[in-house]
Amino acid sequence: MSSRLPNNVKTWVIVSITGAALITAGAASAAGFRPTRAPAPAGGGAVAAPARGGKAAVPAGGGAVAAPAGGGKVRPVPAPAPGVAPAAPAAIGGGAGAVNALMVPTVPLTAVGGANENPTAPGAATAAVGSLRITANRGLAATITNMDPARFPIGCSAAFTMNGVISGFPIVSAVAPATGTSVGAHGTPAAPGTNHVTLDIVCGAHQTHWIGTI
Repeated sequence: MSSRLPNNVKTWVIVSITGAALITAGAASAAGFRPTRAPAPAGGGAVAAPARGGKAAVPAGGGAVAAPAGGGKVRPVPAPAPGVAPAAPAAIGGGAGAVNALMVPTVPLTAVGGANENPTAPGAATAAVGSLRITANRGLAATITNMDPARFPIGCSAAFTMNGVISGFPIVSAVAPATGTSVGAHGTPAAPGTNHVTLDIVCGAHQTHWIGTI
């Protein structure tokens, strides 16, 4: 028997194979398959295709991030809520032997218009926080700076109660590198750990209140 196939049989085989290939390709296209080709790295090695649909977080510093490969989305970090100040700085300075402490709000700080407003000036590098200090030369000192001059202006009076003695002191312009306004008072210190100070500032519709022990 001859191994040669008739021409009509060869034609039928070719048509059948071609049709099957076209059907397979059409099914893949309908399913949404799109082959992804990733660019080869500089070293010439193979690179796996990036995952599709991933998300990238913006860094804490707020810098821009390029969208990830493969069609992912960038998730923005929300901006800080209005009226929220940066973290309070540590109380430092005063020379050798100085004792430093930070005051705390008598009630939680609120945004503008609350019973105990956050007094920080817009754009201040650090928060407006009451601080206490005892030094050999100047005794007990209580100060607050970086206050908003629009709410706590120059000339408005602040009331300090230092170990039971109440004194009023005017608000003045802050000294660089601080910004805005500030106010301070001095008194005779008691034994360490027994000095109690309160600070109350009411300027028209705005007020802020602090207390501390050193």
